[in-house]
Amino acid sequence: MIFMNRSIRKYFVLLILLVLFLDCAVYVSPVSAATIVVDTNEDQNNTDIEHCSLREAITAAKIDDDFGGCSAGSGADIITLPADNYTLSGQLPYISGDITINGAGAASTIIEANACNPVEETCTHTNLIFWVFDSGTLTLNDLTLQHGRNINNNNGGVMFSDGSVTINNCIITANKGTYGGAIRNYYAGIMTISNSTISYSIADPSGGGFFNDGTLTITNSTFLENSTINGGGGAIYNYTGDYGVGSLTITNSTFSGNNAATNGGAIANIGGGTLTLINTTLSVNTGSTGAGIYNDGDSTLNFTNSIIANSITGSDCTNSGTIGTNVNNLVEDGTCSPAISGDPSLGALADNGGPTQTHALLMGSTAIDAGNLGACPGADQRGVARPKGSGCDIGAFEFYPAVADMTGTPTSGVAPLEVMFTNNSTGEYDTCLWDFGDSTTSDECDPSPHTYTDAGVYTVSLTVSGLGGSDTKTLEDYISVYSPVVADFSGSPTNGIAPLEVNFTNNSTGDYDTCLWDFGDTTTSSECNPSPHTYTDAGVYTVSLTVSGLGGSDTMTKADYISVEELPAHECFLPLVVK
Repeated sequence: MIFMNRSIRKYFVLLILLVLFLDCAVYVSPVSAATIVVDTNEDQNNTDIEHCSLREAITAAKIDDDFGGCSAGSGADIITLPADNYTLSGQLPYISGDITINGAGAASTIIEANACNPVEETCTHTNLIFWVFDSGTLTLNDLTLQHGRNINNNNGGVMFSDGSVTINNCIITANKGTYGGAIRNYYAGIMTISNSTISYSIADPSGGGFFNDGTLTITNSTFLENSTINGGGGAIYNYTGDYGVGSLTITNSTFSGNNAATNGGAIANIGGGTLTLINTTLSVNTGSTGAGIYNDGDSTLNFTNSIIANSITGSDCTNSGTIGTNVNNLVEDGTCSPAISGDPSLGALADNGGPTQTHALLMGSTAIDAGNLGACPGADQRGVARPKGSGCDIGAFEFYPAVADMTGTPTSGVAPLEVMFTNNSTGEYDTCLWDFGDSTTSDECDPSPHTYTDAGVYTVSLTVSGLGGSDTKTLEDYISVYSPVVADFSGSPTNGIAPLEVNFTNNSTGDYDTCLWDFGDTTTSSECNPSPHTYTDAGVYTVSLTVSGLGGSDTMTKADYISVEELPAHECFLPLVVK
């Protein structure tokens, strides 16, 4: 009995404690992202609580607490960076959490490792901008990264990453490094680049733009005039080696003007790397071997719908390894066993629309409609939908032929006639020339209404020209302009003795084809040039003429126009006889 009482008391105490615990429990909300707004371009570090710098914002995001003038981060944080130039005094804090940095546009939001440009000047700074740990996730949107100079280790000029990095709508330019003039994506690194330009960066020895031994995916981007001093891969050096992954996939991108001191003027695929190209254009690159692509003995090249051409020195493509996929490629000098060889007729690198520069296909290019449609992305590098013809085009640019078309309303009427012309042309064009057929022209693609002042029949043409070539639409005798109708007439004589024969003359002008005379004596005529009319009864007559036709309708009325008198009574006169 005592044992039972003790047991009951024990359970009773436990029940009370459980109730008290539940009553006092505090609900903890799940961690959510915070937005931290930078409000100074000064590179301060916990020195001014009134303002939040980029450096302080990254720290606040990492520690999930207020830091300097920045509010606390919370979980995956977003840093808003207004348009400005942010010059650093050294590398930013390591990225070990999940951080997104949103700029106000790459042209206006610039993060620079130093004011000194290491590509054009003699600089002394030795810092990059970002270092991403394997536990870090960094997303960069609408920014420029420049002037990184990291020459004392193997970690890229402006960024080293062993984590997860996404770069969208950015410019990465004028950097200098060892392995990766701009960026090194290390073994465990997973990096995605889209709608971005990587330019004017230098590596000594390898990878003028990127050195990749991780997993790198590039879409809709341009690599422009990157170079190496002693090694290969003017734009990208892709490498597996003993520990790396070396996986590089490039879609809808352009490599132009890159230069390697050794192999792979644009891309060197080395040491077991896997390089996959889809609808990519490589042009005007330079390398001692493989000015476009160098694929060494342990590596694999897969390429589809891609162009390699216009190499300055070295063959377009050099392969001593494995070519896996090889579908509908155009290599000008025929290296790497393409489906098509010869000049692809590329335009100069230019702003052809979209966020990055491209080499346009010129009219008549053998690359037009020659791609494998099943392998084509849904749009080209600029965002132009594919296909625009019977098949998609080879390379990063989809040719969209200019086709002139237009309508006008109204197409007929009385002068002065105002006609609204509508440009219904399709394709890529940026210049227009209208010929309205009355000795006047316009170079506006959407012209103001045009007024025809003179009667006539006019032929109208529209010529459109641009990236899609040139085309002309001509509409013969398209606009008919008529003279306005003005009724007028005269009669002779206008008075006399009944019966009075009057000859009426039609003096009307304009475009008309029907007439109606009312002679005022209940008789009418539909002849435009009637026979003489005879008034048989004395009276005063109002005459009208109505003329109608394409020029409209008009009536002239002459009141009391004709006066007819009766013949006076005959008087008898006796002849005077003179004897």
